[in-house]
Amino acid sequence: LVLISTSKGVMTGAEAAKAKLGGELLLKVY
Repeated sequence: LVLISTSKGVMTGAEAAKAKLGGELLLKVY
């Protein structure tokens, strides 16, 4: 699970990839 802080709020890596949003990596859980 990857959480990314984007301009549209915090979302998972999959959501950010789908929305084609870059952002700051907050948390990576294996």
